[in-house]
Amino acid sequence: MTFMAKDAKTQEELFLYWLRSIHTAETRIIERLPDLIDKTGTGPLRQGLRSYLTEVETRISRLEKIFADIDASPDDAGAQAIDALLEEARAVMTSTMGEETVETALTAVARMIVGYELARYTTLLEWSNELGRETCTTLLDEAWTEVCDAQEMLTKAAEERKNRSA
Repeated sequence: MTFMAKDAKTQEELFLYWLRSIHTAETRIIERLPDLIDKTGTGPLRQGLRSYLTEVETRISRLEKIFADIDASPDDAGAQAIDALLEEARAVMTSTMGEETVETALTAVARMIVGYELARYTTLLEWSNELGRETCTTLLDEAWTEVCDAQEMLTKAAEERKNRSA
């Protein structure tokens, strides 16, 4: 039987489950993001997503440091929400939409993915602080800042796309 969030009896167990879940999500993003990048044009979205890919790799390394710090392993915790968003991205990439529409849809899906990450990292950061895990808090704060930057990048890419089509 797989451990799920509902099985947590303490905040510490819930914290560990959510750490594992975001690690799983980031790993799946790494696997699928190159395909998404390939489907974007040559503008700011493509450049931003390349940068984002590198940042996700860095966040995975940070998460692995956190697991080492708390003497736990990054077991696959499942990530149904991110799986659904990545499936939506795959559907967009294989659709018959025009290039402009594909880029619009991919920007929207990327923003949803970043929104998911932002919600997870915000909560983990709060819990880490509450649990007195200073090293974890520092590393999660760095990840949270990167995700905020990614959200801003995607907003700018969407505005740039909108300005091109106006």
